[in-house]
Amino acid sequence: MSAQHSTAISRKATPGEVLADLDRIIAGAAPGELPALVGRLVELEERARLRLRTEPGTNGHARPERRNLSAEEAARRLGVSKPYLYKHADEFFFTSRMGNRVVFDAEGLEAWNRGQR
Repeated sequence: MSAQHSTAISRKATPGEVLADLDRIIAGAAPGELPALVGRLVELEERARLRLRTEPGTNGHARPERRNLSAEEAARRLGVSKPYLYKHADEFFFTSRMGNRVVFDAEGLEAWNRGQR
C-alpha cells in the first residue's frame, strides 16, 4: 500500500474520496484485473444492500435476528464441498470465526450468492 493510501485511510476518507479513488483504480486496471475487481464490487454492493435492509433507521424496521448456518447447509447452498468451504472461509464476508468454530451468516451468504449470478 502506498503512503498516500495509508494516509487517506488513517484520516477516514469520505465516501466521495473513496469513489474517486475507485474510479481511478478502474481506469488504471489492467484488463485481466477487471473480472476480479467487478466481482469484488458486486460483493460490496450486496453488503451495502444487506445493511440497507437490516440496519435500524434505513427502512423503519428493527434489525432482524441473525441466523447462522452449519457448514453443511452453507456448503449445500453454495454448491461446494464442506472441505472447500472451510479452506476458503476467510474469503467470504459472511463468515465469522469464534475460536476454532466457523459461523456462516444466512443473509450474508444469500446476498453473496445473488451477486454471483
